Formats: sequence, C-alpha cells, structure tokens
Amino acid sequence: MLSRIFTDCVSFVAMWRKGIKEAFAFDEHFNQMGFIRKP
Repeated sequence: MLSRIFTDCVSFVAMWRKGIKEAFAFDEHFNQMGFIRKP
C-alpha cells in the first residue's frame, strides 16, 4: 500500500511541475488532487 501512495505522490509532483492537468488513470486519487482523469 505504501509503495502505491508513494507512486501517486511522485506522479502528482511531476504533473504539477510540467503543468499537466489530465491523466489516463483509473485511480480516484487523481480527481481528489485536482486532476482530470481520462478515460
């Protein structure tokens, strides 16, 4: 579980730094952090 949380956090930081607002993801955490999930 902890490795999954770490992976999500790394993804969020990378996306924020690059200005990415959309993600191809099935994980609800992306919505909770303000990203738009696709599909």
